[in-house]
Amino acid sequence: MRTVFTRLFGQSPFGRIGEHMDRVQQCVDFVPRMIDLLIQGEFDELEQMAKQVFKLEHDADIVKGEIRDHLPKSIFLPVDRADLLTYLKEQDAIADAVEDLAVVLTIRAIRVPEPLQEDLRAFAARSVDACRLAGRLVRDIGTILISGFGQSDVEQVLEKVANLGIIEWETDKMQQKLVKKLFQVEPKPDPLNTIFLMKVFEQIDTLADHAENLGDLIRMMVSKG
Repeated sequence: MRTVFTRLFGQSPFGRIGEHMDRVQQCVDFVPRMIDLLIQGEFDELEQMAKQVFKLEHDADIVKGEIRDHLPKSIFLPVDRADLLTYLKEQDAIADAVEDLAVVLTIRAIRVPEPLQEDLRAFAARSVDACRLAGRLVRDIGTILISGFGQSDVEQVLEKVANLGIIEWETDKMQQKLVKKLFQVEPKPDPLNTIFLMKVFEQIDTLADHAENLGDLIRMMVSKG
């Protein structure tokens, strides 16, 4: 029934939500490079990159506002309006988390102990994987809402959602490993440096958390379809 309404009363709002995700993904794509610059101690370049992230996050906020302002208030939407707004907020939270990470990375010169460097790179890369998979799911759900809820399509989406949960679980374990290793390699760590490193770990893991939340919301939308 909702697919019929979509054809009669306009395109799925997931077209514009996909545009918003493009800007979110542009923010996410900066994460591995920012971590590399942190490890290399290239703080001037990191400062400049953070400014690019701030601009992209602002662009994402503009698109988010436009979607909210123009989302129909009628019943003729492929999914519930409240569900869409909740989804959009969670998607935007990924860009916010990248911005927060950029802020933490530029407050002070954080030192990453050499034994942690490769683990930190791998952790950031895996969290980015979660966000990229979430981005692919956005496009999948948009296609399904337009073409109809075919069983095979739904099963593929649910499989990706399950994979997203696995990646998020992996990032949690990677964060725990980094924290444990931090205190093993530095028996007398610099307290302030340790606090900021822990915050870096937290922000990276937050990216995967929000990506998993998007997957959960997509599962809900598909189940209602």
